[in-house]
Amino acid sequence: MKLSLMTSINIYWDESASYILVYGIYALVACTIIVYVENRLLQSNVELGKLIFANASVLLLAIFLFAISLFIGSWLSHLLGGEIVTILVTVIVSLLVIYALKMFFINHFDFQFQSPIKVSSLTSLILFAPYIIFNVFIFVLGSAFKN
Repeated sequence: MKLSLMTSINIYWDESASYILVYGIYALVACTIIVYVENRLLQSNVELGKLIFANASVLLLAIFLFAISLFIGSWLSHLLGGEIVTILVTVIVSLLVIYALKMFFINHFDFQFQSPIKVSSLTSLILFAPYIIFNVFIFVLGSAFKN
């Protein structure tokens, strides 16, 4: 029996709301540390409010992308032909979107970092690392029981 999209979303929300909350807390702590480190790394005089706004926007985007990636990986894993391919594509797209938003804010607010590419890349990886680690753990655990 094939479930409708709304039914799938409702079931997903009932099952995954606590995971999204835990990830949101992780992302909030990570972004707080990122703001502190970026404030130390800035080579220009930029308002702290702009730095907080930029990282809060990245935080909200990361939580949204985590929720969407978790939904696609768990309920629509057949979307791109297989579970591994679908999850790899959602992870890569999510990392690129977070990276692009971070680079946009760096350029828009004229943040002067020694290496803005490194700052954006590390922010993307730090924010999406739990999802990547979670999926690697699930694949390893799944292949252990498959044999």
